[in-house]
Amino acid sequence: MKFTQFLLICLLLPIVLSIYIYGSSHRQTTLDVITKDNAAKYQLAIPLEIEDSTYYFIWDTGASKSDIDPNVVESLRIRNKSTKKRITVKGVYGEMTDSFNIEKVFCRLGEFHVNIPFRVMNAKHMELAELGDTYIKGVIGQDLIAKYNWLFDLRESKVTVSKRAIDIPDYDDLSGLSLSFSIPRRTPIIELELDSVGNNVPFTFDTGFFHKANLLMDSMKFLLYPSFSITNDLACNPILQNKALFKFSELFLYDSLKINNFQFHNISFANDNRYKKNYITASFIFQFEKMYYDSKNKEVKLINYRGDSHPTGDEKEVIRYMEE
Repeated sequence: MKFTQFLLICLLLPIVLSIYIYGSSHRQTTLDVITKDNAAKYQLAIPLEIEDSTYYFIWDTGASKSDIDPNVVESLRIRNKSTKKRITVKGVYGEMTDSFNIEKVFCRLGEFHVNIPFRVMNAKHMELAELGDTYIKGVIGQDLIAKYNWLFDLRESKVTVSKRAIDIPDYDDLSGLSLSFSIPRRTPIIELELDSVGNNVPFTFDTGFFHKANLLMDSMKFLLYPSFSITNDLACNPILQNKALFKFSELFLYDSLKINNFQFHNISFANDNRYKKNYITASFIFQFEKMYYDSKNKEVKLINYRGDSHPTGDEKEVIRYMEE
């Protein structure tokens, strides 16, 4: 009898494990996200649960690694053995080489249990990343992002996270934009076709990077959120300059511009000579109602364009003011 039970267990165990693994790899979870940072920046803040407390982390496609505030690590009841590594950290705000503690932290991402090897940020690194807001406790980078597919509902401030493809039935090419990306150096690169400028202009897709510009005209103040940050070489392109409706110092403002055969309205570019690469900034995605980040197929789908009715900044007001 015991042998029969043992044999039955041996036969059933692989089946049970297969069902568990299949179910685990095909589940998904939906979370609330913060889609505006103090109503002044456009970024995505994702909740992670650590030891029964919820902390928010910037969802940063431009970061290869995840980072955590040292104060969170110090508050953990269960400390894992940390290691120390000397790492060069590169970002849009600069570059530094320093020693970082690497702390593995068990977290809950909705229904998913994840073990993230966070870099513990020091004061210099936090300044470099410009994470000054009290509720933001770090950055979720590609070491976690690349393991899942992410569907953001920017209107409802929700995100669905899944290990498999997520159905997006409301996508169509007339109101949406599909962008393929590669990851040559652990951050996604998208090649864009800018209106009459040329094909295959490389941009880093960086949802952790925002750019804002204050514009003073007469007694009027305007706040712009450029969708792109471009290098000096691209800013000097005569076609891009001539197509700009207005140019203010290092800002280019367009009432209409075609990007990958999709017509955008009231969009701005910023030229900042501190940066050596072109960037698609966080505010770009907020011109759409939804964004699907497909890690497996390396594709970003932007769904239901709303740039005309829901501009990210005062671009439309500046155009109207200049034309009066």
